[in-house]
Amino acid sequence: MRFSLRVRGAAPILFCILTLAVTGCSRDPGPEEEIVRPVVSMTVHSPSEARVRTFSGVAQPAIESNLSFRVSGEIVELPAKVGMHLRQGDLVARLDPTDYELQVREAEAALAQAAASFNQLKADWLRKKSLYESRTISRSEMDQAEASYRSAAAQVDAARKRRALAQQQLNYTVLHAPAEGSLAQVPVNVHQTVQAGQVIAALSASGNMEFETAVPERLISRIREGDKALVRFESIPGQDFEALAVEVGVQAVQLSTFPVTLRIVDEDARILPGMIGQAEFSFRIPEGAAMIVPPQSVAASPDGTRYVWIVDRETMTVTRRDVDVGVLTPEGLEVLGGLNPGDELVIRGVHRLKEGRRVRLLEAED
Repeated sequence: MRFSLRVRGAAPILFCILTLAVTGCSRDPGPEEEIVRPVVSMTVHSPSEARVRTFSGVAQPAIESNLSFRVSGEIVELPAKVGMHLRQGDLVARLDPTDYELQVREAEAALAQAAASFNQLKADWLRKKSLYESRTISRSEMDQAEASYRSAAAQVDAARKRRALAQQQLNYTVLHAPAEGSLAQVPVNVHQTVQAGQVIAALSASGNMEFETAVPERLISRIREGDKALVRFESIPGQDFEALAVEVGVQAVQLSTFPVTLRIVDEDARILPGMIGQAEFSFRIPEGAAMIVPPQSVAASPDGTRYVWIVDRETMTVTRRDVDVGVLTPEGLEVLGGLNPGDELVIRGVHRLKEGRRVRLLEAED
């Protein structure tokens, strides 16, 4: 009796378990949740539009002079300091003039001695010339007196030049600013002995600044003297400075780049030598040129068809579009057909897309 009750009680429970198992397996899971793919895109421009390229560089003074003495000696006066603004003729440094003053006095004494000898020999020649005319002495005696007189005259001229040279050497012990500007370097100190030609100070002349940059070899042929550019500095945010190309290098420096010097048109006291900045060039592309896109933006089908993905900004979905491609250039892959100016082209995340897939733009590139 107890056994039969247990069987009858377990049957409904077993039936319920089987029912739940069957109904659970046959339940409809509903629509699959759509995945939104993150991609990076760029706007396609007309081939004839200007392409902007930016290159790093540094500001330099248009005129920078290394100041030095023409003679050696010990520095006894050095009012020059880094950053000091000087006017033309201001004192930069002075050497100990003692030795050069002695040389001037020696040269003056030698000149006086030569002049005295000259006066004596001149008088002797004039006297002998008069005696020769009166036939008191021979012609050879008069000629000998004349030769001594002219030799003394040459010695006076040489002594006068030596004195001028000694005076010039003395004048060289004082160094003045050749033009108005600011001192960028003063690598010496007072009481230091310097040699002739050794740099005493670097003077950056007042005026327009220049910007030194380097352009890759594939673009250097498109830059000519007089071309316009924009220069920006990190330390002067939010302001562009107009510049003109004044020197275009013809010999590569490093990493196959060529030096280009830009003259900043407007003067601005905030632009200082050594400031890091960016130079922006706009390169015009000839009519009929192919569109250039990043190579990774173009995919290939198994049959060899090349295609790209275009973003619809309104629906944020992508559409496949077949394209005709040209050659791979240093700037990118040529697209000969299939793209239109203004298309939003996917350039990253291409291989995870399918027709109508919703996407999310991580960033937009020009």
